[in-house]
Amino acid sequence: MKFIGKGVIFINNLKAKRCVRCLAVEARSKGTLIGDDGVCNHCKINPSRYNRMSWEEKEQKFLELIHAAKGKHRYDGFIMMSGGKDSTYLALKLKNEYKLNLMAMSVDNGFEYPDSFDNARKVCDKLGIPYIILQPDMRQLRKFYRYIITEKHLRHDDYSQICLYCGNYLKRQVDIYAEKFDAAYIFSGYNPDQVTELGEAAIVEADPGLAQYQQMIKRTLDEKMQDAYQYTLQKNDPELAACFELPRTKILYYYQHFPYDPVHMLATIRQELDWEPIKRFSKNYLVSGCQLVCTLVHLCQQKNIPDYIQKEFSAQIRRGTLTKEQVEKVMAEIKFSNEEIDETLAKLDLTCAQMLTL
Repeated sequence: MKFIGKGVIFINNLKAKRCVRCLAVEARSKGTLIGDDGVCNHCKINPSRYNRMSWEEKEQKFLELIHAAKGKHRYDGFIMMSGGKDSTYLALKLKNEYKLNLMAMSVDNGFEYPDSFDNARKVCDKLGIPYIILQPDMRQLRKFYRYIITEKHLRHDDYSQICLYCGNYLKRQVDIYAEKFDAAYIFSGYNPDQVTELGEAAIVEADPGLAQYQQMIKRTLDEKMQDAYQYTLQKNDPELAACFELPRTKILYYYQHFPYDPVHMLATIRQELDWEPIKRFSKNYLVSGCQLVCTLVHLCQQKNIPDYIQKEFSAQIRRGTLTKEQVEKVMAEIKFSNEEIDETLAKLDLTCAQMLTL
């Protein structure tokens, strides 16, 4: 790690081997190995070895799903709205191109940057989409986040369980309102790598082996969530256990049906919606996250292990949606404030030193 100025930390000084092609960080326990030639095992996989569905076929799958339900419910769908580029571009396409009747929703989990909600509201106002912000009981929420961070039964060494359980919680909250307002679907702006890691990509896999692998991941994660629910219930805390309930409304992940091109998406929403990233993130913005995610990325850097942003950037380089030079430029600018990290963890009565021992 490199400290500069008033407690500002730049993250591009990780002391680990990086792939010379995609910048992946070596993590042998996670299945990422870098050879003597400096190239990782992921870059050496021949993509033509698998039978892949064409983009036209993937789009057709999406059209079949939305047209099967269009106009049959009060709303065609609820959009999980963060105000970032992915959910903004998603809202633009669903509203203007597919003419869906939509409602958008954000969940204030206590770790979002306030101007993220301002961005989301401005986008929805311009598109004529009703927008609601859910503010759950913050006392209960902080209990939940501290629990998924500190409970040994749930912990991962790279803190990835936090995004897993938080993501499920947020989807379940939107799901509750989607049911109340009679929405056919929930639309998520998860990028292709996030969708694949959740085992939700079977619908767009033409290769039977890859489809079965996705189904296996999905079953495993569902069982993991059910295990967390039962484990917490046994602690006689049904309110906390409810945070692990699975959503019931079908979720459509737009970006597994269409090419994911962050640069094009940014240009489009800037031109059509006058959208700009919130001030917290760099002028060469490509990715963002809540305060907790930024803290977790910093902690991974401290532990010298890969974080989810680096993993997604590497995957996008391999797919050709971003260049190595674009990613290097962004990563050189990503920085964290010690004060911000301390304030974020203080909400959970935790310190950076405590987190590094977990």
